[in-house]
Amino acid sequence: MEHSNTLNFPDRFTEIVPLAQGGMASIFRAFDRQRQEYVALKRLLPFIEGAAVEGQRLAREAQVGMSLQHPHIVQVYDLISFDDGFLLVMELVPGANLRQRMANGLAASEALGMLTQING
Repeated sequence: MEHSNTLNFPDRFTEIVPLAQGGMASIFRAFDRQRQEYVALKRLLPFIEGAAVEGQRLAREAQVGMSLQHPHIVQVYDLISFDDGFLLVMELVPGANLRQRMANGLAASEALGMLTQING
């Protein structure tokens, strides 16, 4: 995974720590000086950032996310476009991700409960 020391981030964010990387984006934990709290940052991967279509998709994701408020949906705070790319600023939710939960053994009843919440 990319290390945050090799990436540029706006000065608004400090204490940047990589959390995860998917096929299109990396997720970081950072302290947001503007909000005065820790947040999650979703940053498009470098090979994706140049694609206007992906930037538009991220903008739509941000717009939809900022309009939703539900206890089972991560709150989206902001979309930042800067010299080095795009950042989606989101609520930082503590805990393990689904891949980690599955690796540690996820009971069928827990999996069913999660699917019910996602579907419902």
